[in-house]
Amino acid sequence: MDSVLYGQPPATAGKADFSGNKVVGVPDVLIGTELYYQPTQAPWLHVEVGARNNGAYYADDANSVVAPSQTVFDGGVSVARMLPNGASLRLRLAVDNITDKRYVASVFLNPDRNTAGQPFAYEPGMPRTLVFSFSMTRAK
Repeated sequence: MDSVLYGQPPATAGKADFSGNKVVGVPDVLIGTELYYQPTQAPWLHVEVGARNNGAYYADDANSVVAPSQTVFDGGVSVARMLPNGASLRLRLAVDNITDKRYVASVFLNPDRNTAGQPFAYEPGMPRTLVFSFSMTRAK
């Protein structure tokens, strides 16, 4: 138990039986989806939307601290152009977490607790984020 490192092991340290419990930090469900659209009348345009889902999972061996499930939506648009010298340019503008949802991105496994017994476990996910990228490739 991590609290042993701080010199205050719990009374049950070394005596707990967690057999049959779910594995710590491993959700039952992980789903990632993306849809892309490229209009025939504008083949240089590329539109994308996606969703990421993590199912709920336990943050401790006793299965008493739960990291809730979450679904986060992303989207973007990009344009690509071929240059006369054979190079290709691509500009992309995207938004991660379009709905600006508050969610748990990760947890500390087997967390210590404060004096009220609440776990110090959760790390927040990124808020809505604007992403800009530029790439250039050239075929030989």
